[in-house]
Amino acid sequence: MNYSWKQMLRGGLLLGFCATTLSLAAADEEFIMGATTHFGHRKGVVDSNLNVFKESGMTSPRDDTAWGHWKPKEGRCVFPQIYSDFLEESIKMGLSPLHILAYHNREVTPGYPKSPEAIEEFAKFAEWMTTTYKGRTRLYQVWNEWDGGCGMTAEFKGQGDPASYAKLLAAAYPRMKKADPDCVVIANSVCTGEAFLEETFKNGVLQNCDGFAFHGYNYGQAGENRYPEAFLKRVKGVIELSKKYNNGVAKPVYLTEIGWPNHAKRGGSEETLTGDYVARMYLLAKTVPEIKGVWWYDFQDDGYDSEYNENNFGIVTPDLTPKDPWFVMRSVSPVIRKGTFLRELSSPNPAVTLLLFAMPDGSNVLAAWTTQPECRKQIIINRGTAPDGALQLLTTGQTKPVDHRWGFREWIDANSNKHSGGAEKRDIFSFTVTGRPVLLSGKLDGIKVNTVKTIDRPALQVAQGRMSIPEQIIDAIPAGSSGATTVKIAGDANYRRLVNKPLEGDKDLSAEFKVTYDKTNLYLDIAVTDDVHSQEFSAKDLWRGDSVQVAFAAFEAYKPAPVAGTEYQLGLTKKGADIMRESSQLKLNTPTQLKLDAKRDGNLTTYKITVPFSEIGVKDPKPGTPVGLSIVINDNDGKDRDGYLHWGDGIGTGNKAPEEYNWIILR
Repeated sequence: MNYSWKQMLRGGLLLGFCATTLSLAAADEEFIMGATTHFGHRKGVVDSNLNVFKESGMTSPRDDTAWGHWKPKEGRCVFPQIYSDFLEESIKMGLSPLHILAYHNREVTPGYPKSPEAIEEFAKFAEWMTTTYKGRTRLYQVWNEWDGGCGMTAEFKGQGDPASYAKLLAAAYPRMKKADPDCVVIANSVCTGEAFLEETFKNGVLQNCDGFAFHGYNYGQAGENRYPEAFLKRVKGVIELSKKYNNGVAKPVYLTEIGWPNHAKRGGSEETLTGDYVARMYLLAKTVPEIKGVWWYDFQDDGYDSEYNENNFGIVTPDLTPKDPWFVMRSVSPVIRKGTFLRELSSPNPAVTLLLFAMPDGSNVLAAWTTQPECRKQIIINRGTAPDGALQLLTTGQTKPVDHRWGFREWIDANSNKHSGGAEKRDIFSFTVTGRPVLLSGKLDGIKVNTVKTIDRPALQVAQGRMSIPEQIIDAIPAGSSGATTVKIAGDANYRRLVNKPLEGDKDLSAEFKVTYDKTNLYLDIAVTDDVHSQEFSAKDLWRGDSVQVAFAAFEAYKPAPVAGTEYQLGLTKKGADIMRESSQLKLNTPTQLKLDAKRDGNLTTYKITVPFSEIGVKDPKPGTPVGLSIVINDNDGKDRDGYLHWGDGIGTGNKAPEEYNWIILR
């Protein structure tokens, strides 16, 4: 059948499989488009939610099939009614649920299943699921963020280690595959980064799964680091990492959570920007054959608190009103589910992405966008060896494509904005893109890119951050003067615990610091009292060991706080002082000029830090100038981070927010 965009947007390709189609086909033949639905949290109305879910073009609702519903004495699961209804209704509708087999079971153990008895009960639970739902569903994720303690009670958070997870998976996997050889078993996602993921690989996880999950939220980052393109770069890195522990063969990866929430605080995105990222994320994922599916986090907003990120991840509101990302999901789904990626076209402008796909009817779709903000890109393509024929142009998020043909008269030049008066050329076509992908369909295999022209479109001058006076402000006096303020960071009020281990007084962990300056540099002296110094990491992972993170922000009069500060990781390793500049307010890519003198004497580690004003964006360091400052003192007693002390905020929580820094005032 010859599908047009209009047919795809109205019909079966977009709305998913008809109710009589086996849900297994979605996992077997197509790239999987899904989202987290949270019926396990007793949210939503099953039939209404699933209808809107399916109409978006997605096929795989991901939800918590909690181990806590397993009854050991009965040898079966007893689900809440809403969850049983979800499973039955989704299967009836031809959807393919992704079951998250995870979290604690109070009838077995209050914490992680680490004992032989608890592992056995979990394996029975997993085997029961695959036996019971054989031939009806087949996607299973064995645990969710084992490292961070997702779904665990507070006293057990952070106690999930790589070796114990590997034992759990090794027990469950062969029993699941024996019960249902066609099931797809996806290994646990991690939330603390690639180092933990690699440790699970070292413990043999890749030999006991059909693929692994990956979460790598970057919405809290600044600039290009928060783009889908940056996330995909990380994904490619973990795919390469899997080769190292799988005999040189890449393991399939399932991106079971990714999203850009719409909360009205730092890290949040306008709904239209999230829509841009929906299209770009799925289109980019299709270019990597090892990526088998992407599950958006999440389907439905969890509430109405405009400043809480978890209430604003959805592509629909709590009452199922579609947001812009829902319409984008619907418009891009035919290409994602049914298209085959052919190649990326060469572009004369590196900020423009051009991806060519083949559709089942023999036509092609060219997806195009730019990553450069505050501009449009005019793209002029030549028909080349492609046949002449009809074209259709659709901006993702719209419901109806515009019919076009080959031919373009460049009556006004995009660069000079002057009339050119040229004649129409029948073998070229021009269209304009922004950060929102545009889809051009037709017979396009053989086209070439002629030119890409940049059309400046400055953004409206809307404040991107708020400027407020912080609770804590200290003075920085000229270097060499007496009387510098010494600030102590200690106690539970300034400590964030990450594992079930309380802070045991100032000798366990405490710190003092003071700040001075001259015309060129800011001098930050930090003295950390720590009974155990453990730093086995380097570069971007220094934060995982005993270390210091410091961030600075330069302010401009009458303007809000900057989008990003300048942040450093500083550590004393076995090789000596180590420095990692994590972000730059000035977007510098040159080596850092920060100097660090770090020493350990008994239980005291001193960090003498020299920071050039020119590197952190302070143009005129005169008396009265405020500078944002946030400090994190990481604590590792030999395994991984137990927690951290902080002075100021905006870096330790993962939400990079200069407006949450404290201030120093130059005196």
